[in-house]
Amino acid sequence: MTPDKTYLDKNTGEIMKPPAGRPSWQNRRRVIFATLSFCALCVSYCMFSGLDTVLYQTIVTSSFTLAGAVIGYYVAGAAWTDVSIERIKSGNL
Repeated sequence: MTPDKTYLDKNTGEIMKPPAGRPSWQNRRRVIFATLSFCALCVSYCMFSGLDTVLYQTIVTSSFTLAGAVIGYYVAGAAWTDVSIERIKSGNL
């Protein structure tokens, strides 16, 4: 088991720990990278199989859609977390 990571607050210089009860970004990144790798494998398989079927076109389209959604939610999740932490720190729940 790895030790808890600490972070330096840019404004106050305090050493902070991530909020309790939330999964760490390290776990989130693992899931995101695994999903994006799966999408890349699907697209690569369809490209290098040499077949041009409706099924493969659907797989490639769905893979790109899933990859785009994952990247969008990753960015939105980061922004949401930052805003939530700032609200908690300022007391404006």
